[in-house]
Amino acid sequence: MNQNEIPTGIVNPFSEKFVGTWDLWKLWRLEFDKFKYKGVISEQMALKNLVDLSEGDEEKAIKIVEQSIGRSWTGFYPLKSGHGRKKQSSTTTGEEPKGDIRSRVQAAVNAKFGGGEQAGSGSGLKAV
Repeated sequence: MNQNEIPTGIVNPFSEKFVGTWDLWKLWRLEFDKFKYKGVISEQMALKNLVDLSEGDEEKAIKIVEQSIGRSWTGFYPLKSGHGRKKQSSTTTGEEPKGDIRSRVQAAVNAKFGGGEQAGSGSGLKAV
């Protein structure tokens, strides 16, 4: 077996690092809309489409997959770049937020929507 061949017969166009991302995509599709590739050819064509969109760049391909999952898309599309708007800093001071993912997400939300105080106690995000 070729070292880049996934056990199902699919040829991985990238490194072993990509296999986890591809497995995550297939699992998400199964959970989201019960979709499974019909066979080796359809799955290989989806990978080819991803290679074409990413121009063969593995990191870009991973970001495309993550974008599709994050936006609940069932296909792959070019990376969104902010629709022509200048990217804003994630904090009002221009510094990168520090800490865990929850803190970084909260800092980004505060920067975008005014950073009002949270209702109740605790440091987590609250549903309204």
